[in-house]
Amino acid sequence: MTDDTTTPAPLVSRSYERRKSGSGAGSEPAVEVRVRAVRRRSWSTEERLRIVRETLEPGVIVQ
Repeated sequence: MTDDTTTPAPLVSRSYERRKSGSGAGSEPAVEVRVRAVRRRSWSTEERLRIVRETLEPGVIVQ
């Protein structure tokens, strides 16, 4: 009878730790996140009407 038990993989891999720390020659480039100063969009009345009209066309699925 053979014992085919395997040790579970570590939850955090070394590559994750390297990416998280950001140090090392092989680290990936940083990601830049841009956020608008104003969180809500301001739609003009014409833009709102255009959007509503597009949703009322036959065969259109709004998602």
